Amino acid sequence: MSALLDALQRQRLLTAGLEPTKRGVKRFSELGIDVDELARRRRPLAKRCLDWTERRHHLAGSLGAALATRCFELGWIERLPSSRAVRPTAKGHRALIREFSLDLERPARHV
Repeated sequence: MSALLDALQRQRLLTAGLEPTKRGVKRFSELGIDVDELARRRRPLAKRCLDWTERRHHLAGSLGAALATRCFELGWIERLPSSRAVRPTAKGHRALIREFSLDLERPARHV
């Protein structure tokens, strides 16, 4: 979801170059995501990926995948039937606004 990438940068959890800030490393850790462990993997830590449906970038790489996995585990997002697209659950809608000051007025597609 491109709105999530925007929110992570707006809250200064990621730099413009998508490097996690000290604040970001702490925040991701609070969510159960070990940024240092992710950085040791072969996959890039964080990069932009163009969402063709929204024509906006979302967070990709091992951090984007870990964040998506965690959001699924917490019940914050769910897959749309027969699609890679996701949407926030009712619980997730509240949590994403609370945790990331996410603007969910626009339809969500990818995390």
